Amino acid sequence: MAATDVTIAKHYRWEELPAEQLKGGLTRRLITAERMMIAHVYFKKGADVPLHSHENEQITYVLEGALRDRK
Repeated sequence: MAATDVTIAKHYRWEELPAEQLKGGLTRRLITAERMMIAHVYFKKGADVPLHSHENEQITYVLEGALRDRK
């Protein structure tokens, strides 16, 4: 790779990204690229996540609280 091919990484701060209000007590902040997305999703207690799917794989980690399957 030539020195001119180097791409500078963009720096993000979660607290500076706009919070998007979703249905049912969900809020999220997103960082997206052409084929990648990373999100911070915030749930109010008792909030439900609608059934959905993604073209790509999804990795989730919980920072506080718990998620339950309500099947």
